[in-house]
Amino acid sequence: GKGSPGVGFPSPGARPWDQSRYRKDFVELGRLGKGGFGSVFRVKQLLDDREYAVKKVRISRDDRENQKLMREVKIIALLSSHTNIVRYFGAWSETGDRDAEGGGESAGGEFSLE
Repeated sequence: GKGSPGVGFPSPGARPWDQSRYRKDFVELGRLGKGGFGSVFRVKQLLDDREYAVKKVRISRDDRENQKLMREVKIIALLSSHTNIVRYFGAWSETGDRDAEGGGESAGGEFSLE
């Protein structure tokens, strides 16, 4: 509508640090699976109108667990060109996302569904 921001962009006057990237950039279409580190969701990215898989993980208070998580992110990024690995697009962390595996600080990773 008139005066409304473009899809995927914050409203004028919005405080970007208060906005969840996940909630701002994606529409959740359903859960694809759940594992030891978290859950994978089928999402539609609002800016490019394409579907992706996003893995949502609750960040632990245990530094060793978080180091494992960061190793997984780095390994997936290195292997994303492998024919048997889904394409990796990126990762980020957020605070205050109560929907991410029980709440608290969370991380997400974006993967292609093609």
